[in-house]
Amino acid sequence: MSLEEEHGSQASPPIAPPREEGEMGIALLGGGGEKKKPLAKEGKTFPELGKNPSVKGIHIPNLTEYDGTGDPEDHLEKFLAKANLLDMNDARYYKIFRTTLSRKAMAWFNQLLVHTIENFKQLSQRFLHHFSINKRYPKTASYFFTIIQQEQESLRDYVQQFSEAVLEVPHLNHELLASILQQGLRRGRFRESIARKPPTTLDELLKRAAKYIRIEEALKPKVDSGNKRKIREGEIKDPQRKGWQRDRGICRKMGSQNTRPLKHQERKY
Repeated sequence: MSLEEEHGSQASPPIAPPREEGEMGIALLGGGGEKKKPLAKEGKTFPELGKNPSVKGIHIPNLTEYDGTGDPEDHLEKFLAKANLLDMNDARYYKIFRTTLSRKAMAWFNQLLVHTIENFKQLSQRFLHHFSINKRYPKTASYFFTIIQQEQESLRDYVQQFSEAVLEVPHLNHELLASILQQGLRRGRFRESIARKPPTTLDELLKRAAKYIRIEEALKPKVDSGNKRKIREGEIKDPQRKGWQRDRGICRKMGSQNTRPLKHQERKY
């Protein structure tokens, strides 16, 4: 038997059929030389999507669409808080979540590769990772030392800015807030009050601040911007009686008008 006949008698190994582009799966993430085909927009990302894909009549109320510019974690938390009340499987989570996206976020979602995401948890992780540059990180306690009352800034505006910062700094020791706020205050009655008797709670601090805000606004002179008057020392102007100097009781205009006729009368007689 010849060598060719000997090799020809052996069975050739079966050739694997080519995979469809829609079945490439996770291998696409590693390259592999195959063409990537995004099919998320066709509703085929999850393997179990066909089991219960209908979401007719299901919607997430009062949820602003995420366009790819805000905090992704904030959007995801709001979505889950509402979606968890609907008792849905991952396939429905996928389709409903898609309706909360727009613009850049929708473009990202539509290019997701088929079968590269197995469940909604994995989709959430990919979503947070892709838009992580927009994540807002909590402020630290050192941020308070940048809040300083400016020369023309009212006490109300300063306290408002300080209160907003309190909400953005987690795990804050409220007993130290009074001394921190005092450091940024201009000299005045409110600062002296804190120095004499520091408030021990945030509620007490805000109540005392409200008291001095009312005092400041009550003592603030009210100026009519549409009809400002300049009052000079020793002179009062009356717009209804121009030419009068009420502090002296002399009418210049009337005096100048009556002087000349008297001289003419003297010449006639």
